[in-house]
Amino acid sequence: MLSINFFITITSILTALYAIPYANWEFKNSNKPGSILIYIFVLLSFSTSIYNLFS
Repeated sequence: MLSINFFITITSILTALYAIPYANWEFKNSNKPGSILIYIFVLLSFSTSIYNLFS
């Protein structure tokens, strides 16, 4: 049976995979503060997924 940790992990990974190209696009459009915030969000999303895999 699938647990809620599995769904949180999958959602976090999918969110990060969507946000990385968006952050690159924002960086190319000279929105550097916005892209930095998106990269921080990606790091938090990856760390959430890793935390849920090991808990």
